[in-house]
Amino acid sequence: MRKTSILLGSFFICLLMLSGRQLVIPYQKDTVLEKVAALYTANFIKFQNEVDSLAALANKASSVNEWEGLKSQVEKTRLAYKEIEFIFDYYQTYYNGTYINGAPLPKVSEYFEAEKVIPPGGLQALDETVYGEASNENLQHIKVLAKGLKERVDFIANIHLPVHLKSSQIIECIRSGIVRIFTLGLTGYDTPGSVNGLKESVVSWQSMETTFLYFEAGISPEAKAQFEAIKKHFTKGQEHIKSQYPF
Repeated sequence: MRKTSILLGSFFICLLMLSGRQLVIPYQKDTVLEKVAALYTANFIKFQNEVDSLAALANKASSVNEWEGLKSQVEKTRLAYKEIEFIFDYYQTYYNGTYINGAPLPKVSEYFEAEKVIPPGGLQALDETVYGEASNENLQHIKVLAKGLKERVDFIANIHLPVHLKSSQIIECIRSGIVRIFTLGLTGYDTPGSVNGLKESVVSWQSMETTFLYFEAGISPEAKAQFEAIKKHFTKGQEHIKSQYPF
């Protein structure tokens, strides 16, 4: 009886000590979303830096003798963009199609104002112009396009980052990115001047594959076979696109 009383008393004292402390439950972070968001942010900043370099290069260009340098920088900028496109276009569809990588055609304002027509701009317009005639007129147009692109990218970066992702939306981003490759990339529609669609498609494909593989650690046993099958499709898809060079 005495031993029991001592034991119960000790247990009661322990409970009192625990009740006096704040019970802290560790926050379980979704590391997949964190990793994807970190990679996307890094790639977006990389793209923004390439846009800055393009704008600076175009601004100081004084003659068509610097044309090849501009052409090279446009290609680097577009390849950097292709690393983020599948997520960026999902979350900023209208803005992307209007100002960043839409068709090089005049566009109607989002609010359908009769007098508001947005002139061609963005990466596709740059691709078309820089692979056109190396003239002073086109050089001035490239300056305008590069400056406009920088302004648009800087603006959207301030409201778009940090991006808040959901697992289901990331998968949807990848799905739409794959559709974009075989509808706009492989057809050459996205690269009207350089016809560099295959090279850009590989970059997009690799970026989506890297993002998809972040999910591997959390895949349930019953979904493992499907996950492995998709991994093989990513590998075969990349090999197939590369084997089709040149466009």
